[in-house]
Amino acid sequence: MAKDRGLCVMVVVLLAVVQRSLEITDAGIIQVWSAPGRVTRLPCNLAAPSRDVAMMLWFKDGDRMPIYTVDFRNGPPVHWAVAGEFGARTHFVLNESDTSSAHLAVEKVAHRDEGVYRCRIDYVDSPTRNYRVNLTVIVPPESPRIYDSEGREILGTVAGTFREGQDLLLSCQASGGKPPPDVSWYRGEERLAYTKEGSVCQLLLPELTREMAGTRFQCRVEPPLLKAVYRDVTLKLFLKPQFVRVTGNGISRAGHDRAFVCTTRGSKPAPNIDWFINSQKIDSTLTEVDVDGEVTRSVLTWRIRREDSGRQLVCRVSNPWFPAYTLEDSVVLDVMYPPVAQISLLEPREVRLLREDENAELLCSADASPAPDNFTFYKEDHIIRDDPVGGITVEGNKLILRGLRRHHSARYRCRARNSEGSALSEPLTLNVLSRPECSAGSVVQQLAGAPGGEVRARCSVTAPSIHDAGPLRFYWTFNGTKDVLPGISGRGLTEAVYRASNDAPQFVLDALSPGRYTFLVYSETPRGRSPRPAALHSVTINPSNDLDRPGSLQTMTPAPPPMTAGDNSVALLVGAALTLILLTILTTLCVALVVMCKKKTRPSRDPEQSTILRRSVGVSMYGGSSISSSVVPTVVVRGHRGSRVLAARWSGVLDDAPLAVLALDTRAHDDIDSQSEEHQETEFTKTMDDMETQTDS
Repeated sequence: MAKDRGLCVMVVVLLAVVQRSLEITDAGIIQVWSAPGRVTRLPCNLAAPSRDVAMMLWFKDGDRMPIYTVDFRNGPPVHWAVAGEFGARTHFVLNESDTSSAHLAVEKVAHRDEGVYRCRIDYVDSPTRNYRVNLTVIVPPESPRIYDSEGREILGTVAGTFREGQDLLLSCQASGGKPPPDVSWYRGEERLAYTKEGSVCQLLLPELTREMAGTRFQCRVEPPLLKAVYRDVTLKLFLKPQFVRVTGNGISRAGHDRAFVCTTRGSKPAPNIDWFINSQKIDSTLTEVDVDGEVTRSVLTWRIRREDSGRQLVCRVSNPWFPAYTLEDSVVLDVMYPPVAQISLLEPREVRLLREDENAELLCSADASPAPDNFTFYKEDHIIRDDPVGGITVEGNKLILRGLRRHHSARYRCRARNSEGSALSEPLTLNVLSRPECSAGSVVQQLAGAPGGEVRARCSVTAPSIHDAGPLRFYWTFNGTKDVLPGISGRGLTEAVYRASNDAPQFVLDALSPGRYTFLVYSETPRGRSPRPAALHSVTINPSNDLDRPGSLQTMTPAPPPMTAGDNSVALLVGAALTLILLTILTTLCVALVVMCKKKTRPSRDPEQSTILRRSVGVSMYGGSSISSSVVPTVVVRGHRGSRVLAARWSGVLDDAPLAVLALDTRAHDDIDSQSEEHQETEFTKTMDDMETQTDS
């Protein structure tokens, strides 16, 4: 029973040794791999019953001394082991029923136990046999390390982040193992890649799909006789957005806020959402973004404008890790807004082509949504209505003017109206090129003039501007003979001209209403003109019933002209002044006598002549020369039998008959009084200079 128990123990030990070692016979050498700290066996096949064996000896690395001996010669086997630590860990195992499994067991194998062992078997009647056993102690590899395609080590349990569609290469490396371990990649229980007895195993995954996001891959390192080592990594991917959709389309009103929502899903990380209107990027401050897992929403609040009608509102989604990949969705804005009206000339095409007796067609166009349903035309501020008799027709958004006349020259506007409101256009000015026409009140003029004198006639017409119709030409005829006479205009002054001879000049003032007036008398001869006019300020013109009243005679002698550089004699000035005073007194007495005589003997005036005199105010003609400064007029205003006459006399000797010019300042008397006498005379002189210049030209 004890013997059977010993045999059972030997079999168990043998099985344990088999599980802890690896034997490989190669070229007469048995290769044995053993894990450190384990029990291993060094095989030595007896190839015969133990009774036929005399001795069994074990040597290491060519040593001459055996490290272990078994003597079968004298009964039960006698064991002997070399003294020391190694001998204490070794013992010989023999199974009598299977002598081929005989081996030397070594416990707690260490790296120092490595070497080539030789087993020598001495038989009783057979030649000696030797076996060579190479014992290698397995060295476990380092912990596996994982690298990506760019050689970056992946730390932790997450591999990435990688991009969807990218080719992925993962390398699992187990360094330092002896012998080299088996390295492989698994996804679940599916082996994806395998390297036998190598330190590196590579996993190639072409075109990563979004389904691989979050997938766990395992690297297994399996050294012989050792427990396998595992390393798990989870794949992290950047994903493209899957779809995009814009909501919020429909009819919008200009001037109102409208919310549009752009929804996208599937992007990792959350995508960028940009809004565009007609390719113009919208400020991101007008949007709000909400992220809920894989769903991202962007809400745009947009103030609808009139010009947005028909434009495309685009939502563009992009992931910064995929710059070349974008998704878009859009809506076309349908905007309702009030009209913006514009009036234009449809026929003729250009305003300068508008002529009398021709037709014109005006068009009222409007930018509006919905389209305008009502149009109204205006001339100045008055509505234009259909008038077939007057040649006016309104047809929808067209205005037709037939038989153009001068009165059609005006500013035209139009108003367009739809359900959203109405608008008035900017004005369009029409200038109808018409024939010249006499101004109101200038058709017939009656001119008065003394025999041998001069008169001035004025032709006033209304005609298009030179820019529109070219230069305006006047033609004058006298008794059928064509003659050109110059025209002169004053600024605020009415002139009358009297060609003086031997008589004192007289100016009929019948047309003046009662009141106060200022008269300026200006003398002129071919040799020149007086340097200053004679000014009569605040002359009272009495009512007609006072004309014949005694004492109505008014006399005014203007101040002498200022001294010039040539007046270097005080005596001459004093003499001239005294002479002037004396002449004034004599002139006044003469005029008084003449007036008294004329009251008695004055014949009745021809009605036609009287009419001419009454209408002579404002008609003038004069030359341009100067007289001596010593010639000073004396002016007399008198009234007689319904007529007012302004008479002017001169002191001094004149070679030529002077031309007396009466200028009546028609401005308000209050304004005249507020000005200085010198300023008035200066203004009058300037006016005379301008008139003379026009006459000479």
